Amino acid sequence: MKLIGNIKVKKIDKDTGRPLPNAKLKFEYDNQTKEVVTDSNGLAQINDITQGTTVTISEVTAPDGFFNQGELKKVVVEPNKTIEVTLDNKPQKGKVPAGLEKKETEYGNLYEFKFDYSPLAGVIYEIQATEDIKVGSTTHAKKDDTVATVVTGDDGELIDMPLLYLGKYQAIEKSAPDGFIIDSTPILFEFTYQGQTIELVSESLSATNEFQKIKLTLHKSEEIIKDWKENLPILDVQEANDKVFGLYTDQSMAFADQELLQDSLFN
Repeated sequence: MKLIGNIKVKKIDKDTGRPLPNAKLKFEYDNQTKEVVTDSNGLAQINDITQGTTVTISEVTAPDGFFNQGELKKVVVEPNKTIEVTLDNKPQKGKVPAGLEKKETEYGNLYEFKFDYSPLAGVIYEIQATEDIKVGSTTHAKKDDTVATVVTGDDGELIDMPLLYLGKYQAIEKSAPDGFIIDSTPILFEFTYQGQTIELVSESLSATNEFQKIKLTLHKSEEIIKDWKENLPILDVQEANDKVFGLYTDQSMAFADQELLQDSLFN
């Protein structure tokens, strides 16, 4: 009497435990191969396999948005039993390494301040979903949800940026260090599916912050001799055009690794 058994495989989302349909699985045994796609319940089954048969189970393709880990499982068929096997998939996620630099505005023996971009710490961003973030049958975030709040470190990179599920997002600057202007322009980015063998996708973003600025307006008038009367000048006041002014420091000041001395002319 020939004794037989069955094998049932359930595919699940590793993060949520929910079933994953549309995963293609491969069953190898007795020099033959069968491929089965998981149904809406995440199940794939083969039946009537001779007892004692060793069956190797692997994943051919993962559902869209999930990472194929290349996992193999071997089971031995038992008579009159359905052996149940669970395989999981990890959703692909992304990490934003976002590079942030500061722009130190250009002022300038006549000393000229040369400002350049350099990393800026202490900038706070909110990461918001710009669409419903859905992987498989699971909705991880709704449109406009804030999925993370992060701050830049000394290198200008975001500290402890969490892994995000695939989808469309934006980074919104919420605060900047004293002396810098908050740029509230949304920085849009998207993590897209890169294939089932890629577990982690990434996007690189860049943003800049401007120093707060001042505008200095000078109004110069001058007295002129309009006429003479009884050997005394008759004075009048008029606009003093085409005069050149210099800006000088009223105290010494440190700038980058150099010191600008008091009474230095600068541009």
